[in-house]
Amino acid sequence: MKMAEIEENTDTRGILQKGALLTKVRRVGRRYQRCYYVDSLITSSAYSGSKKCRSRPGGCQIQINDIVEIFLIRDEGDSPAHKKGKVPSFTVVIGERNQTLQLIAPSVDLRDTWVHGIW
Repeated sequence: MKMAEIEENTDTRGILQKGALLTKVRRVGRRYQRCYYVDSLITSSAYSGSKKCRSRPGGCQIQINDIVEIFLIRDEGDSPAHKKGKVPSFTVVIGERNQTLQLIAPSVDLRDTWVHGIW
């Protein structure tokens, strides 16, 4: 591994562990801002800022190994996130049942960091 790749991986890991305010988009177009972060071993992603986190332990975690696919949403109109134009969003497909989690990042760079960091 080249030194630049090592530094890039270290930076990405730090950003993911520090966390970021991402917007979760539900099917009906509702949006919820949550602070998403990754644990120190990069084995799970979790979020805070929801009542569900208090009532269901473990309900706010996604095991990285359970992620089946991540894809960028590029076309306007393909999802509720794009009703107001182009936004830096991505969809995470989780588990055997292919549950989806659509997230909007505040910037394209942050979106790309999350996609490459957890995938």
